[in-house]
Amino acid sequence: MKRDNDGPEEVVAELAEEVLRRRDKMADALERTSERLQRKGEALGNGVSAAAHKTAGAVESAGHYLREFDGDELVSDVRGIVKRHPGRTVLAALVVGFFIGRAIRSNDS
Repeated sequence: MKRDNDGPEEVVAELAEEVLRRRDKMADALERTSERLQRKGEALGNGVSAAAHKTAGAVESAGHYLREFDGDELVSDVRGIVKRHPGRTVLAALVVGFFIGRAIRSNDS
C-alpha cells in the first residue's frame, strides 16, 4: 500500500510487484479487451476501425509483454516510461485500469 512518505519510485515498484502477482489474470484481461476493441471497431466503420485496431494491437502487445518479461525488467521499464512521459502514463493507467477492472468484474459475475 502507498504510504505518505513513499516517493514515486517506491510506488512504481510496489505497483509492479502487484502486477507480477496478478500477471496472468491481467494479461488475459488485456487480450480480451483487445479482441473487444477489434470487434467494436469493425462494427463502427472504417474511420473508427483503423483507430480501434491500432489501439487493440497496443493493448494486445501489453498483454504479451506482461506474460514474457520478468519483474526486474518490468519495474525498470515502467520507471523509465513514468520519468519520460508522466502525464501520458497517468492517462494510460486510468484507461487500462478501467478496462481491466471491467474485464475482471465481468468474469467474476
